[in-house]
Parts: sequence; structure tokens; C-alpha cells
Amino acid sequence: MKRARLIGIGARIGIFIGAFLLIPTFASAGEVVVGTVQLLPPGGANCQPLAVVNVTPYIYDGALHSYDVTVADPSYVAISTSVGNTAISMRQMTRRINTLGQARTHVDVQTTPIYGSLPVNMTLISAASGQPVCMSVVSFNVEGSAVMPPAPGSGSTTGGTGTGVGGTATGGTATGTATGSGTGTGTGTATGSGMGTGTAGTTGEEPGSWTSFVNAVCSSTNTSLQLWFVLLTVFLLITAAVAISEPSLMNRSLYLPGILIGIPLLVLLAFWLAVPDCRGAYWVPILALIVALGGALYAYRQRPEIANIIQLPPAKS
Repeated sequence: MKRARLIGIGARIGIFIGAFLLIPTFASAGEVVVGTVQLLPPGGANCQPLAVVNVTPYIYDGALHSYDVTVADPSYVAISTSVGNTAISMRQMTRRINTLGQARTHVDVQTTPIYGSLPVNMTLISAASGQPVCMSVVSFNVEGSAVMPPAPGSGSTTGGTGTGVGGTATGGTATGTATGSGTGTGTGTATGSGMGTGTAGTTGEEPGSWTSFVNAVCSSTNTSLQLWFVLLTVFLLITAAVAISEPSLMNRSLYLPGILIGIPLLVLLAFWLAVPDCRGAYWVPILALIVALGGALYAYRQRPEIANIIQLPPAKS
């Protein structure tokens, strides 16, 4: 039973992260949606739903400038947040504990016009001493009245035909929302002119969900590093759970610890190699390999060859 729970921890975390990325954005103004899941110990359900005390967006002239999220449990720390499709750097977040013992996180953002409704998400983690490790996602919408700018289009039109006394002129060709005009001179002393109006062309196909995810999460080095901070934290928790499991998973199968550590490691390395825009920094795979190596050595500490590496003989005097 415990083995099944350990194997299922990766799937549970993956499902939760997917739910975080696809959190619905149809909540009305003032409504807050909270999702909470237990990360460690695996398979548990002892994390209480996070109580959100207050959410305060600061809106001026139809644009969002900053916002506050206050939660009742002071052990929770915000590790990432996003406004619309834009991830916000952790350097723009400030955490304070108020006089009531509540945790207030203030986030400064670039001036962001609000066209009707703007979704905001914040991910928080709690790892209080003697308590399970919990992760919560707070989601809400802010309302604004900014006017949507006209979308640029592309189209084609041909100017009209004007007729003058003694001459005929045909308008030119314009692209976009444009006006074509032309002049011509006939035998007489007259000039014709023509005018045409183009229509806005249609844009290309909308990018798929994967392209949208890359553009939103990996738009800069800072946002890419935030993504890898979350992924490496989850990988560290999985590795630690495998390494410190009692009784040792190696007693059940010699290959089980290596499989539970190696599969998430291969997924991380494949993602780092396949998506250059989301690499963040070249030390990311090195750190992942160090975490995997440390976890594997501890998981196989009972093996004689590993014990000889970990417990080196004392130096001779």
C-alpha cells in the first residue's frame, strides 16, 4: 500500500500543477478560489484548505498597479504569482506578518490595463515543523474599464475610379485599413481621383496551448527561473521521500528507488533540452543531477559499496 502511494506521488503533483495552469478564470469580482493539496507525506489528506482573509487589488485609471493577498496561516510562503499570462518575479513580492499573526503578501506589477476581467493566481507552500508539507493556489479576478485598442489587421483593397473632364484615373492598392488614391490626366485639362477603403484582415491561427504556456511562463529569464524553482522544489520533495522512506524501498526492490528518482529526473532534463526558451540557466540540470545523486546515495546507503563511499575510513595520524 505504501509503495503504491510513493509511486503515485509524481502523478498527484503533476495533476495538481496541471490544475494550477488551467485554473478557471470565470470567477466574478471579489470571488476567491483556493485549491490545497498535501505534498508530503505522500498519499495523505491532512492539509486544511487555506483560509484567505483578504484580497485587495490596487486599480487606478482602469489599470492594475499592485495587489495584496492575506492568509490566516502564517506558515504559508508565496513562491510564484502571475497576472493574466505574465509571471511576476519574486523580487516584486513583499511578505509581512500583521498584528493578528496573518501573512500578507504584497505584489508590485507593471501597470497592466484591465480589459473587462483580469485573472490573478498565487501559489503558496507551507512546511511548518511537525506538520505535512502543503501547497495552495489562490485564484481571483480583478475588474477594470480599460478600452481595448483596435487589433491590427491585414487586408487588401483597390481604390475606386474617378473620371474627370478629358481624363480617367484609377486608384492604387492599399494594405490594411488604408485608402487608395490615384490620379490620371487625359487629353483635356482635368484630373480624376479614386478612393477605396480596405477591411481589416484576419489574424493567423491562434497558437496552441503548449505555445501559449511557453510564451506565458518563459517570456524572460526571471520567469523561467521561477518555473524551475517550483519544478526543482517538487523534484527535491520526491527525492527526499524516496531516500528517507522507512523501511527502505531497496528492501522491496533493488531498482525501485532508482526508478522513482530517475524518471522525474529524465522528465526534467528532457524538458530543459527540448524547450530552449524555458532553460533559464545552465546550472539548472547540474542542480537536478546533484539532488538525484544525493538522494540515490542515501536511498542505497545499506549497500556495501555505497556505505564505503559515504563512510570513508578515518585518516591516519
